[in-house]
Amino acid sequence: NSFCTLLRRPQWCLAMFFDQGQPGGGGHQGGGGGGAPPGSDFMMQMGMQYGQRVWSESERNVSRWLPIDDLRKRFHVSHSYVAAKLSMLAVPFLKSFERKQCDFGDAHERSAVEFYPPVDDVCAPDLYIPTMGIITYVTLYAFAIGLREQQLDAQDLGATCTFCIVSIVLEALAVNIWRYVVGLVTTSFFDLFAVFGYAFVSVSLSLLLGTLGLAGYPWGWRFVVFGLAINFAVFLYKALRELFAKDGVVPVRALPIVYGCCAAQLPLFYYAAARPFM
Repeated sequence: NSFCTLLRRPQWCLAMFFDQGQPGGGGHQGGGGGGAPPGSDFMMQMGMQYGQRVWSESERNVSRWLPIDDLRKRFHVSHSYVAAKLSMLAVPFLKSFERKQCDFGDAHERSAVEFYPPVDDVCAPDLYIPTMGIITYVTLYAFAIGLREQQLDAQDLGATCTFCIVSIVLEALAVNIWRYVVGLVTTSFFDLFAVFGYAFVSVSLSLLLGTLGLAGYPWGWRFVVFGLAINFAVFLYKALRELFAKDGVVPVRALPIVYGCCAAQLPLFYYAAARPFM
């Protein structure tokens, strides 16, 4: 019977093996009928160590293809940063977009200029607000479609999310392709994704106003949509100029793509805001 019990509970065998030679060891302690089986703590520690080892190896493998540290830095924001960045989106005319450069001193000279992360500089692009903007836009889109058609297809949510991501990726690729063609140094794809992704914060606001009834007044709603689009175009203009700037000067070769991206915001913004009401 004891042999069969050990076969059914192999962790007891490990416990008796590792407890030999220890004070008070020698297997199962009597008097504790309702206690945990011997060796349960040991098995838990082994499982935790194995899980940590698997996690660290997986993170190293993923880091080869995806810059985890860069993503973590761009998602690390504070409440004060979010409030200040939203104020920049609201009134870009009155805000400065100059980023803070890291000062490493003479002993830590670097070939490329490095900037402070978003948590330390409100002018630094982040990925938290664009991600929340996309999620809010998809949610409001689903709500508007549900009100209009009294039903919602799951494919609409996937198509809307795909539209958001593809539009941002194409804009970011267009900027980096232009920079490569004219001989300028390409910028971080994550920074461009963040800058163009801020548009969905303003688009979500226009969609919310339309859902609340403003869409029933076509000319008034269009006036609000184009006003928000122009406001974001100003934000985008100043943000792209800062990304293109070198020693405070924006190269002349960068201006065409900056103006083109700002002009493209008007039809893209209107289409994104009007999709649920078409």
